[in-house]
Amino acid sequence: MSIKRIFIGCAAVLLTTLSASAATTSSAQQIIKTDQFVNMHAMDFIDGKLTPEQFVQLKLMAHQATVAAVCEDFKLSEKKFVAAFGQLAHEQEGEMTDAEKQYYERHLLVSYGTLLGGEVARAAPDPSGFCEAAREERKDPELAEHNLWE
Repeated sequence: MSIKRIFIGCAAVLLTTLSASAATTSSAQQIIKTDQFVNMHAMDFIDGKLTPEQFVQLKLMAHQATVAAVCEDFKLSEKKFVAAFGQLAHEQEGEMTDAEKQYYERHLLVSYGTLLGGEVARAAPDPSGFCEAAREERKDPELAEHNLWE
């Protein structure tokens, strides 16, 4: 799947969540601004060490983990989740010292935590709308290969 299609999928999830929660224009704009702000800082925390595809994957992981935490009818697959994190290895990992690897891993977790917090904040105003949007997302064949739910 191309990075463009993944971004479109992420945007569709955001827009579905906004429409499902019947957000007003100003609250929809606030959610989009918050999402952009969180993304910017998550990228900064990882020091640009992820490819765009990896960053989208990390964002999808945070989104799906939040859905599993907020929505009763979703469960995160530990096996899929661990495998997805494994795909976030640094491109130059073989050339890195142990200290550099540790630095990268710690910053990766900080970036993931930042994205996770952003997703939780997005779910907070309307958890049921957030969950309904996730149910629609789960049906989307374009995102099926990135599905980390059981």
